[in-house]
Amino acid sequence: MNVLLWIVQIGLAALFALTGGQKLLDPVVTEGVLAGTAPAVVIVIGVLEVMASLGLILPWLTNILPKLTPTAAAGSALLMVGAVIAQINNGTSPLLPAVVCILAAFVAYGRIARLLS
Repeated sequence: MNVLLWIVQIGLAALFALTGGQKLLDPVVTEGVLAGTAPAVVIVIGVLEVMASLGLILPWLTNILPKLTPTAAAGSALLMVGAVIAQINNGTSPLLPAVVCILAAFVAYGRIARLLS
């Protein structure tokens, strides 16, 4: 189970780092659901995604405040709930953010269970 959690964590961290970095590097040229969104909002979302990518890996890896990893995973799941709502409101498919939300919730649950055992 630990190996599966690590695989999902690394995948989510890579996804959030790439998408968050893209939003931070060029917040004006966003496509899809974020098209037409204020650049300041896109920057905030990008910062949250980059912070989530760091929080999913570093605390558990370094064993410094490992409680932050399930917290980051839960925050990532909430961020993806917002993405699902935005995609539904925009009339696009919410499948990808829904899957990412489920994976983040899985990491949060799995890491909390490991902390409590």
